[in-house]
Amino acid sequence: MREIACLIILATTAPGCATAPAQTQHSAKLGEKYPNSILGDNIGLLTEEDILISHCTAKAEPFSLYELTSHPYWQCFSTKKSDFVCDEQDPDEGGRTAILAIVLKKDGAVHEYLSRRAISLEGCKAHSREWARLTSHQDHVCVSGQFINPSEDEPQKKDRAWIFESYKTAKGCDSYFKGGCSLSHMIEQGCDLAEMTSESHVILNRP
Repeated sequence: MREIACLIILATTAPGCATAPAQTQHSAKLGEKYPNSILGDNIGLLTEEDILISHCTAKAEPFSLYELTSHPYWQCFSTKKSDFVCDEQDPDEGGRTAILAIVLKKDGAVHEYLSRRAISLEGCKAHSREWARLTSHQDHVCVSGQFINPSEDEPQKKDRAWIFESYKTAKGCDSYFKGGCSLSHMIEQGCDLAEMTSESHVILNRP
């Protein structure tokens, strides 16, 4: 029935009816428009709003393996090569704590997306449950984060470490900070789109 409905309204932009070639074209155009925000193919999961949220966090600059970054770059991975870990740390005055770690593999490299600091163990477990829900029966996940392990001393080292910002599947999005998946929330918090870099000068209908 879904296939018939999509055929009837093929000329529209009905959700869920996009063809693979259309998704590929969308991915290519988004990558061309924001070359300093997306690393690799975005698998058709990302939207312009996702990219602008990253720009609200920090100015986009060309990615380098030899420099720390403030801009949360997006890249996409297979969920089959992923894991979510709550690495328990020493407790603090608030109780048990853990470092949140999303571990993914791509092109022979291990990518670890880590929380900025130890968070409550219960908070980490809540993120873990959301990860399980959003990645269930999904082939790909796109993750944004700030690069934190430049390889100046080990240029051949492939493994990468990032500060976790957010991730997204076709089911939805989750973020380290509350509201981190919403551009309208970022604007309410003071993001000024007029100050975006040249690659993000777009007109949006603000909510």
